[in-house]
Amino acid sequence: RTLRRFRINTILRPILAEEAKTEVKQLEELAAKSPKRVDLCRALVRCYDLLNQPAEARRVLDHWQTLEPTNRTLAIERIRRTPERAARIVGWQSMLQQTPADPQLRLGLAEELLAAKDWVAARPILEPLTRTPTPSNAMARAWAMLAACDLGEGKPAAALAAFRQAEEKFPNWGKSALAQTLLGQILQATNESAQAKAAYLRAI
Repeated sequence: RTLRRFRINTILRPILAEEAKTEVKQLEELAAKSPKRVDLCRALVRCYDLLNQPAEARRVLDHWQTLEPTNRTLAIERIRRTPERAARIVGWQSMLQQTPADPQLRLGLAEELLAAKDWVAARPILEPLTRTPTPSNAMARAWAMLAACDLGEGKPAAALAAFRQAEEKFPNWGKSALAQTLLGQILQATNESAQAKAAYLRAI
């Protein structure tokens, strides 16, 4: 009954974040009595996400993974909730060593490296994704991240070329606010002020 009500409540996010405080107490009590129930783990993670408590979500995920040690999705979610960027990078690298062709792992690692402004380390992680048989959406993201690398390295012309590649591989991505913001930054770096302003306005 509690789980059913919780699942209904989470559909109404974010207005029930306050109610999640009550829900989490009930769910923790149930989980203490039935520690092997995966559905309770899933509900608790969702609840702690609503409450913006990543450390608690990570604690539940740690326990959940003992119940499903081969669950790859859980491993990825644990990495994403690790507070220190350096530890997240190590986590992505460890998983990537096991399955080096996995686009999701390469993109996850590259995203952290870009956030750390480590353009040199990110580039070789991304470049293999620009070749087939990478799915078009992953290929577009890789090109976009390479554009960010180029921009970070002070090469706006190369960044624009990489951006156009991303746009070509996945046109819908090119229309997104994130893409238009990146385009605005690139055009601003090439002193195309009017075009940069138009891109920023499209991102709003």
